[in-house]
Amino acid sequence: MKTKRILIIALMVIIAVLTLQILISRDSTDEIVEIGRDSLGGMDPTSYTSAYTILDISEKEIELAPYNYDGDARESFEDDIRVYELGENVSYYKGEAMTEIYGDDKTHKTITYSESSYEKLKADVELNGWEWAYIWMENDKVENIMVYGEIIIYK
Repeated sequence: MKTKRILIIALMVIIAVLTLQILISRDSTDEIVEIGRDSLGGMDPTSYTSAYTILDISEKEIELAPYNYDGDARESFEDDIRVYELGENVSYYKGEAMTEIYGDDKTHKTITYSESSYEKLKADVELNGWEWAYIWMENDKVENIMVYGEIIIYK
């Protein structure tokens, strides 16, 4: 019984090590190219407070839902929808990613960053009904907004 338990533990360790090696080797083959990062004014695009769905925006406030918001089931998200005040000098950005996934599980991602504006964001929200974005907050006010989208191509 004790030998069986040791054998099971040894097999679990071997599986965990092999899985880790596969993940490490897969991560090392990924290539990420960033274009236009200087348009972010030194802001780290991965330092956002949270990801949200923008439902509405005015010059003074923004209505946010969780990132997994489903407009067809709005009532199930009602308790999670919040309105936040915009800071005095909100910055608007856009991040567009294109990811190519190859048959050998190698990936190539190109992310293009650019400045945007309140007017562009407002028009996009009105056109689409929502926008998915990363939000940076400070003192419960929204300071930076980056609308983000990704296209994935399997090759």
